[in-house]
Amino acid sequence: GDDTISGGRGKKFDSVEATDWIERMRAHNDGSSSSLTIDTEVYNAPLPWSGGKRKTGNIAYDSHFDNYEDLFQNGFCTTNDESIADATTIEQWLYSMEQQDEISPNIETYEAVIQAWIRTGTEEGLQRAEAWALRAIDEASSSTTTATASMLTPRLQTFLPILAAWAHSGDRNGPQNVQEWI
Repeated sequence: GDDTISGGRGKKFDSVEATDWIERMRAHNDGSSSSLTIDTEVYNAPLPWSGGKRKTGNIAYDSHFDNYEDLFQNGFCTTNDESIADATTIEQWLYSMEQQDEISPNIETYEAVIQAWIRTGTEEGLQRAEAWALRAIDEASSSTTTATASMLTPRLQTFLPILAAWAHSGDRNGPQNVQEWI
């Protein structure tokens, strides 16, 4: 089967497989090893990522950036059911993380949701990405601890997909919308 998102932008997110692996880790975690600890990084690891450097634990690696010019070469898509389903699945993953006691989403989780909605190539997807960026800002500003706030602080990678999508969409309001984010 096809294992790419929107023309080769990375592996599809399979929430069933990811959940299965996390449950396997839980089953093998007898408490004697921190290597099987279920944390935010474990939940973020299977999410499709675009945007340069990403750090997981002590491992830093580079990832390609999505090609927004190609994605929006003909303006907004009217529909993109497969990418919308992928974005919805990633969004549900973030919601499931919020229901856990031992973990909570961090800015990379929010960025994965934002990127997934941008990859739909639709105006609705771009608007949903904007809503998630605003939610990340709200979560960071309303957090009660400095540690939580630092985990949620938005950065360039948070907003780049939104700015690039507006800039390449050809939408007549694109420049104004970019200016509002800047």
